[in-house]
Amino acid sequence: MVVKYASKFWLPGVAAVLVLAASHPASAAYNYRSIRQKAVASCQAPLPVYDKQLRKRPGGIVNESSVPVYVACGLPTNVFADTRQVDVQFTNLSNTPVTIVCTLATGDNTAGATSYVQSLMIPTASWSAITFDALEYNDDQPFEDDAGLSCKLPPNVELNSTGVTFYEWSN
Repeated sequence: MVVKYASKFWLPGVAAVLVLAASHPASAAYNYRSIRQKAVASCQAPLPVYDKQLRKRPGGIVNESSVPVYVACGLPTNVFADTRQVDVQFTNLSNTPVTIVCTLATGDNTAGATSYVQSLMIPTASWSAITFDALEYNDDQPFEDDAGLSCKLPPNVELNSTGVTFYEWSN
């Protein structure tokens, strides 16, 4: 009698719960995905005339001139994910503290781009990063796709790498 009851009610009930659990949206989640790349792979001087002032090496791009130079960086885009954070890392190789200013431009030229500006002071002979976080800069809304950076690189400063963090929906 117990076996008959279990097979008649219990087993179909377990099967129904398993099917519901497997298809329920609660089993899906956001995953963080980060892409980091060296500056030599994604950054360059905006005009060829400035290339003479920059040295590209495995560690990054160094401004070897005596004047600041702008460097532009293209960033990877994942159209199936939300861009939540963009960062760029620098090393100050000089004997004095320096200030770096970067602009993050998101969106495209046809729909209108949005710009975010941030500056950073780096002490002598040390490194630091500028981070654009959607929580702080964009009211916790994801940044638009097609993001790029433009940074004013002081003399004897190296732009090391760029990074992008996405939220990808997966189940």
